[in-house]
Amino acid sequence: MKPYKSMVYVIEGPDSVKIGFSIEPEARCYGLAVRGKKKLRLVHATMPLKNARVVERTVHRKFERFALGGEWFSVPVVDACDAVEAVARETDPYYAAVPLPSVDDMWAWLREDKPCPFEYQKLIHAMATSSRRDWPERWRT
Repeated sequence: MKPYKSMVYVIEGPDSVKIGFSIEPEARCYGLAVRGKKKLRLVHATMPLKNARVVERTVHRKFERFALGGEWFSVPVVDACDAVEAVARETDPYYAAVPLPSVDDMWAWLREDKPCPFEYQKLIHAMATSSRRDWPERWRT
């Protein structure tokens, strides 16, 4: 079985968000920031998905009335993150089967009190580099 590689990400710009998919969301964010000469921040990335393209397109359709061009949208960061998570869980059986980590576990991983399991490493990295207000709603408790 081929390993899943692509992740759906949310990048925050000065006045909009970009919803896309990539094997390396951090590198994608950096490349966009350098080319566009503006401050961008990766605020969310899913775990690797089998159907990242489907998740991305579904979220794009959900926010189409807020489209600014390409994959950029005028929506709150939190709404974009929540939509990506919801669609990933609805459309990817593997992703839906992975239990959401407890808040206690996530804080321990963020503080590096205990090792973070591989399947959550990209998520924890994205959370560690963003502010708590940008986290998906279910994890902001």
